[in-house]
Amino acid sequence: MDLEDCGAFYLQEIAQQMRADGLDPDHETPPYAWLSDHYRGFIAHLSRNFNRSPGDFYAEIGVPPNDDEDNSPFAFVDDQATRQALESYLRELRDRQGRAESTVATRRSVLRRYVETYQQVNDTDDLLSPLQSEQGNETISSDRSIPSFSIRLGPPR
Repeated sequence: MDLEDCGAFYLQEIAQQMRADGLDPDHETPPYAWLSDHYRGFIAHLSRNFNRSPGDFYAEIGVPPNDDEDNSPFAFVDDQATRQALESYLRELRDRQGRAESTVATRRSVLRRYVETYQQVNDTDDLLSPLQSEQGNETISSDRSIPSFSIRLGPPR
């Protein structure tokens, strides 16, 4: 299977399985653990035959596609403060902490699923308002929400 065949396999097989498992291949790549659980041989094939990680492969074949007017991975989040906090957290990981793009992509995917689940359960995507300080009315600022995401998700690997 050449690289072009791998791209076709990803789009025809892996993307369909992602959808079946509740992931959104139109906006995210699969977390490494999910890919390893479902397609361990595919990962090995990319590494052995093309010296590529899944992240390198995704970048080469252009997934996820960025066809939306708004290229934000959180374009579906209506609450502006929440959206800004999520994007700020990912920038923090990438720019200030120097994390690999694959780590940032995994966090992005996890956060998207978390927000989507939160929306379904709570009928809102405002993740910040419930996080009020001890004073009562003062909402946690976005600078304080970044560590909150890290605490909830654990340290990047």
